[in-house]
Amino acid sequence: MVWPVRGGDWVIVAMNADGSPGLNIDADAGATVPVLPWVAAGLLLAGGVLLAAGVVLVVVPVRRAGRQSPPAQAQPLPAGPQHSLDDQPSDAAEPDRES
Repeated sequence: MVWPVRGGDWVIVAMNADGSPGLNIDADAGATVPVLPWVAAGLLLAGGVLLAAGVVLVVVPVRRAGRQSPPAQAQPLPAGPQHSLDDQPSDAAEPDRES
């Protein structure tokens, strides 16, 4: 069934002629949307712009990081007496231990 479209709300009712239950329907519906190609083109264009922006946001920092001089190496600490934590005096008196 094909009919020309008119404005308004549409309802389709399908039923057996005698009103008995059990009805199988194979139906297809379609519509023509004249603006759809423009919407698709706009979405593709927006996707391309976002892709280009993403590439720029990744490539520019990577290239800038590659151009910078390498960080200065840490200078070794001067040699001095070696102490461990066990060698340091303790100012705190040990608490009394009662059993």
